[in-house]
Amino acid sequence: DDDDDDDDDAARADDHELGELSAARWQQLKEAVKRSKLAKGAQPFAIEEIVLTYVYPRYDSMVTRGFNHLLKSPFVVHPKTMRVCVPVDVANVDTFDPLAVPNVRQLLASSGTHEGWLHASRVFERFVAALQREQRAAAAAAKQKR
Repeated sequence: DDDDDDDDDAARADDHELGELSAARWQQLKEAVKRSKLAKGAQPFAIEEIVLTYVYPRYDSMVTRGFNHLLKSPFVVHPKTMRVCVPVDVANVDTFDPLAVPNVRQLLASSGTHEGWLHASRVFERFVAALQREQRAAAAAAKQKR
């Protein structure tokens, strides 16, 4: 039917215009942040933070429903399962088993030898060191762009 084709064409045109408008507004926001104090030291990763806040996929249904329910930080304890939130080694993500992460009882049971705590602290140190390297590299790259 010709009317249906006309409706489809109009809807595609509207979608295209909306996409162009969104892209233009995003570009305006990026330029405004770049000119502002945010990009000049106070908040050098402001655009990335906006993207993470509003676009990044959420892994937990409560996180999807509201911004006040945050993703778990590494090494915090989940209130119901008592499992310790651990960072996932990206190089070994295919072998990660979320049910194998330690819970508080296991860590307390191994505290006599400190083996569990030492292992957890080494994982944490590697995790933080990797984050620091990434942040220094990103800051150096941003500095070179200026």
